[in-house]
Amino acid sequence: MKTLKLFLFLLVALPVFNSCSEDNPIKKQATTKSSNALRIMLAEYKKVQGISNRSSEPETFCFEFVYPMTFSYNDGTVVTVTSFDGLIEILSNETSELYLEGIQFPFQVTQQTPNETITLTISSEEEFSSLIESCGIDTVEDQMGNSLCFDIVYPITINTANGQVAVDSFEALVDQLNALGADSELDIIFPISVLYGGQVIIINNLYEFYEMVENCDTCVCTEEYVPVCVQTPSGIVEYANACFAICAGYTQNDFVTCVPSTNCNITNLTIQPSACSTTGTFNVTVNFTLANSSGTQFAIYNSNSQLFGPYNLSDLPITISNYPIFAQDSDFLSVFIVGDTNCSVTEEFASPCVVSCNCSDEYFPVCVMGPNGITSYSNQCYAFCAGYTAADFVDCGAGPGLFESELGSCFFITYPVSVQYQGAVYSVNNDVELLQYASTSGSVPLFVYPITVTFPNIMATTVNSGTEFSNLADANCN
Repeated sequence: MKTLKLFLFLLVALPVFNSCSEDNPIKKQATTKSSNALRIMLAEYKKVQGISNRSSEPETFCFEFVYPMTFSYNDGTVVTVTSFDGLIEILSNETSELYLEGIQFPFQVTQQTPNETITLTISSEEEFSSLIESCGIDTVEDQMGNSLCFDIVYPITINTANGQVAVDSFEALVDQLNALGADSELDIIFPISVLYGGQVIIINNLYEFYEMVENCDTCVCTEEYVPVCVQTPSGIVEYANACFAICAGYTQNDFVTCVPSTNCNITNLTIQPSACSTTGTFNVTVNFTLANSSGTQFAIYNSNSQLFGPYNLSDLPITISNYPIFAQDSDFLSVFIVGDTNCSVTEEFASPCVVSCNCSDEYFPVCVMGPNGITSYSNQCYAFCAGYTAADFVDCGAGPGLFESELGSCFFITYPVSVQYQGAVYSVNNDVELLQYASTSGSVPLFVYPITVTFPNIMATTVNSGTEFSNLADANCN
């Protein structure tokens, strides 16, 4: 069966370095700057030095740091690395939980020319990016345009000099970057979703993105089109040839007969928002026509990666009530046919509730519990603009309550129910299955509402949102 290599890493504790020898980094306080260029360079560096997931012989890199060098981890810890061996030690112990994210400017590098070794001073992120591009290293934009073993789920949101912009395809992404100029750097707002082996995988940061890319690079497949198909829980997925399927973690035993392509087609997509209510909310009605698909359900994502549904196709048109308001005058909705990963369409619509805000592009996400579950905002300014206060903030991805201890004692779920988990929707038939999708913090799983719940001294109750569930639990489980 398929094995998802990317997320099966064991959490390796990073050694605490106390020595001041040339082989060890020294923890210290310094001013560093988050750097996408650093993460791009380190991903390539790990590959050519043979310390990534691939087996390869170390090679000479395009440039070398002049030590000592000062870096920072994603948790804010600052380290000064005094030698090449010290950097190798750090890179060998990086995990998705703890990895280098920032660098102190200025710093120096050396490059070998045919006649001499030259020393360059790098004073900014822009100069660092230019150095990397001069070495022929693929940027994030390059990687997203490559034939990878996974597909980006659009729309995604990027930071630009003019603010945050949602793009609904790679072509639109290229157009946006071209409009910003040749020196523009792609700055993705994470998390994003990718389709890998028939599953939706959440990529939380640039480190995980390059680990996913490296996972693809373990295989070198030709562009030959000799399609093979595999059966996944979401339906049959086609790969261009057997090499790509095997790279995605399948074996020949998983291959099934490919169903002839019928070019699934979503047309006549209409997104009709209602008028803005006096409370600053609105509803959105969605309708479309589907041809050449055996799917029976569909789901919808907005530009903030919030999932709505799944819904039955037979219920079209559907209305999303209390649509979450963003501090922008438009939004995107993407319609996906469940079980048909190649069948989707994205449409932009104007928001009837225009909020006038002047928020920065800083990404310090906050989350609120809204009528449709948890909604994430890039920073608290956008949340305030949407009408929330600091009292509404919750842990991102978590809600109140000790769900595991109260399930089956304080309240009882009527099954089956559907649960959102890591971007996918799962059908759950009992308590044991449900607890797989409850976080260790005791938060309420992201149910697809409505669900039916029974509390002490209360008859079976229809619950329509995460907020309602939490309020009922607080009132009846204390």
